[in-house]
Amino acid sequence: MKPIAEQFLDWVRRECINAGLNDSEVFDQRDQDLSWLTAKDLESNTGLACIISLPKERRTGNTDAPDATEYRAAVLVVLRTNRLLAADRGPAYKVAHDLFCHFIGRQFWVAEADAPRDSRITGNVVADAFDPDADKKTDFFATFELSITYIIDKDNGII
Repeated sequence: MKPIAEQFLDWVRRECINAGLNDSEVFDQRDQDLSWLTAKDLESNTGLACIISLPKERRTGNTDAPDATEYRAAVLVVLRTNRLLAADRGPAYKVAHDLFCHFIGRQFWVAEADAPRDSRITGNVVADAFDPDADKKTDFFATFELSITYIIDKDNGII
């Protein structure tokens, strides 16, 4: 069974493609670092790269309790475009904002084989902090964070 955070990363990647990005434009950091992936795709014909960071997991709720097991897994989504190469996709800001909006109100669930759908996993995806920017030349850059909250319960197979 994959850890919940890794399943969430897989789901975010699939949802980026479902939102209209090409599979060849979407990467995650499991194999390469962010700067290498961004440069690699921006040198391609598409001029667009969507990179998903490795998930960060932090305890939430009452973190002072020694048995606190509620966690938040978060990934950073980075969308970078070369406006000249990606001109046929439309305005870069709209592409990035549409991708951000795709995740608002979405539900994530672990695979049924891995865990039942119950209160230990909220299923609610939080899309937070859309942050667009552009440089002086042709590049557009936007980031946002996606997160879920869950409870680690090794006795019942939730990890």
